[in-house]
This record gives sequence, C-alpha cells and structure tokens, in this order.
Amino acid sequence: MQTSYERLSKAARGQWRIPRLQMIYPVVILVLGIAIDCSRMLDFSVTPVVCILSLIVFSLFLPSRQLILWTVLYVLVIAGALWVQRDKWSTPDNNAEALVATRILVASGAGVLACLYAMRREQADATYVSIIQLIEQFSLPVVMSDSNGWLIHMNTEALKIFGKKETPNAPFYEYFSDLSNKGKSIQTYMNLASGATQGPQHTQLSLTLGNGSIYSATMMRITTGANNFVLTLINHPSEAHAQ
Repeated sequence: MQTSYERLSKAARGQWRIPRLQMIYPVVILVLGIAIDCSRMLDFSVTPVVCILSLIVFSLFLPSRQLILWTVLYVLVIAGALWVQRDKWSTPDNNAEALVATRILVASGAGVLACLYAMRREQADATYVSIIQLIEQFSLPVVMSDSNGWLIHMNTEALKIFGKKETPNAPFYEYFSDLSNKGKSIQTYMNLASGATQGPQHTQLSLTLGNGSIYSATMMRITTGANNFVLTLINHPSEAHAQ
C-alpha cells in the first residue's frame, strides 16, 4: 500500500496524479445515500449522516478545492433530504423547520471543518514536496528519514548507491550503520530527531546493504509543522574511503 510520503515523493518528481477512482468516491457515496432514502428501507434519512461522515473521510485525501465543491453540494442535498421528510418530525412540541435548519447548520459546520483540515494538510504536503524537490537538486546523495527512523525519501544520487529505483520502506539503520557511535547509533538518531541533541552532526556511515564502503556524512534535523525529519548528506562515492 502506498504511503502518503511515497505519494508526495512521486508528486515532487511529477510522477503522481490524483487517482480517478478517488475522484468518484463522493458521487458513489451520494448516490448510495439517496438510493437508500428513496427505497424507504429505514424510518429516518441516512443521507445527512452519510454525507457528514464522508466529508470527514474525504478531507484526508481530496484536494481542498474539490472538497469545497462537494461540501456545498452535500449541504444542498442534506437540506433537500431533510426538508422532504420534515413531516415525520412535526409534532405539537417540535418545529420541523427549526430541526431542519439546525441539522443543516451542523452539516455546514462539519463541512467547513473538513475543508479547513484539507487546506492545512495541503500546506504541510506542499512544504514536504518543496523539501523533496530541493533534495533532488543536490549533487550529493541525500537521505530523508522520519522521527521514528524510517526511510521516506532518497534522492537520485542516493538511490544509485543501492541500485534502486524507489526509496525502500525500511528503517534507516537497516541500510546504514554508524561507525562513530557503535551500540548507540539508534539512540543518537532519536535524540537528533526529537531535538534532544542539537545538529548538525558529523559521522561515518557504513553501508550494510550496499557496496560496503564507508562514507562521511552530516545529519541534521528539519521541522515542518508538527513533524521532525532527519536529512543525511553523504559524501559522493568518489570521495568515500574504501573499507
């Protein structure tokens, strides 16, 4: 399964587009909700509930502009579905119109929150993509890993070291071993990633799954929003010392 980091890395290289299947999800959900209501299988309208939950889920992957359009459409459909069935709620103690208006406001609020979350997600994604694009311009091998020590991106020069086409989904120290901090390399990495240790840090890395060479490297922490990443700049293979 493709992770969000893999998707963004491909987007930075111009290799990823929004799958068409994701773009038709809102249509399928909307039609399903309306079909259930029209069939009168249930005593209440499921369209409002389905639409609100769907907007929350869609905020995780749909572009904010699309989500705004779907939010407007969903709110209109919710209003229509509730208005058609308003007679079910009319009692001496209840005002059906007031209930419909209240539920529409709730749906609108959920839609706005979903759109705001999608916008914030896109801002974080844009920052990440900018970092990847910058890394790709480096003539030195550069490895990007997350705060838990997992590889999330290798630029083209770094991929050449291992003869791979894509960044492997593996821990950083499955591919590198830190010669200057034997037995403490993982803790040193975690301290740098968390901010407990100030960077940059200079070290020597041995390729555990590569050509066995020793490379001098510089490790530094970068922060985007609430996420910390570690960038490892490795000397070009021509400058490496043979083991």
